[in-house]
Amino acid sequence: MAEHIMTKDAAISWIKWIQSNAQLFLYTIVAVLILRHLLLEAFKIPTSSMEPTLIGDPNCGDYILVQKLGLCFQEPQRWDVIVFRYPLNERKPFIKRLIGLPNEQITIQNGNIYSGDHIIRKPKHIQQILKYPLVQKGTLISQLDWNVESGEWVWLENSVQSNSFDKAWIRYGQGIFDFYTPQTDNWFYRRSRPGYTVGGNHRVGEIQLQFQALALDQGSLCAQIRSGFWRFLLTLATSANGPSKLTVYKGETEQPFQELSNPFALIPGTWYAISLSNFDEQIEVEINQSQIFAFDYAVPLQEAATSTYEAGVGLGTQHGKFQFADFQLFRDIYYISRKNFWAGSESWQVPPGHYFMLGDNSADSNDSRDWQKFQIVLHNGLTIEGDQFHLPEHQDEFYTFRDNYGRYQQISKSIMRDGITSHISAPFVSRQQIMGKAWLVIWPPTRVKQIE
Repeated sequence: MAEHIMTKDAAISWIKWIQSNAQLFLYTIVAVLILRHLLLEAFKIPTSSMEPTLIGDPNCGDYILVQKLGLCFQEPQRWDVIVFRYPLNERKPFIKRLIGLPNEQITIQNGNIYSGDHIIRKPKHIQQILKYPLVQKGTLISQLDWNVESGEWVWLENSVQSNSFDKAWIRYGQGIFDFYTPQTDNWFYRRSRPGYTVGGNHRVGEIQLQFQALALDQGSLCAQIRSGFWRFLLTLATSANGPSKLTVYKGETEQPFQELSNPFALIPGTWYAISLSNFDEQIEVEINQSQIFAFDYAVPLQEAATSTYEAGVGLGTQHGKFQFADFQLFRDIYYISRKNFWAGSESWQVPPGHYFMLGDNSADSNDSRDWQKFQIVLHNGLTIEGDQFHLPEHQDEFYTFRDNYGRYQQISKSIMRDGITSHISAPFVSRQQIMGKAWLVIWPPTRVKQIE
């Protein structure tokens, strides 16, 4: 009898424990759902359209957290990385960078973005994210990558030295194009399919050259960037050869278009970190992270180049011996027009309450440049829309397809009024379709970072 009572008491305790924990489990589920709906949601990046900012692959793409609540109190900002419902199938979440704002006329021309007649410049922190490394720090300065144009140069283990007291120049011998090569596999990253180089069809003159320099005696060092029609020549002098100058040339003339001077002088025997950058039609020079020159050469859209016919960088010396090390070279992101294979120009008028989205991997991104839909109009006036990338399949007297909501449709030809109307442009994302702002990469551990 006692054993029966103990068993009954244990059963009652077990039932109470289940009821108590069931409530806790239910509250937890509700809290998670509220959190997911209002505050944060996790996504996995399946494609390479946002590389190198976000690595995408069906097998091992970045896992990110998306903030939802923040956009309830403020409007999305240009350059934000946004998660939204794909306008042509709202069941599919997409992630891109917000480029165009409501009521703007957005133009892509020669890799740049324009709003109306004016170029849109990226903020400094965004520019650092979007620039693509061509030569990274630690790469040996190899004679194979440089063409000696004049003077005597000695190639050392990790540097190159000019031994000429007269003029000496070397030019970077590799072409500077808009190619992107996906990351290779590492410990946390195994692509489910091979990653191929994309782009590479357009010269890029928007370049950043960084290096360390040491004056071995009195003289001047030079660095030059060529960007199509424009040439920018930096001359940094020691005190006996000053002042330092930034000379701007327009076209093929040797007559300067503009010349800026600065009393800055190199001290022989001292290493300097030098940066010469040409981004968004603005040239900047920094020495040890302090700016000494800036020159804005932007022109209205109608006067801007539609392509870059030449691009390159060079290093030189005058009247002295110098040593160069830690060479780095970056190019700017190059936004591509879909209309013209050789760059050209393409424009969109963004409607009120809508946004224009582009992927960071411009050569391999399905974004606002591509989105088109088809329409089927029925005899009763009803219009059904679908994604142009998945046109209806014709089977007997029916058309089978997915509509904009991801639902399968089968339409008889007999009830169709005008057949299928294709290639209707639909490039914009409405405010209601925006789900949130990408916030953090939470996996893999080697890529944990805040998303900007």
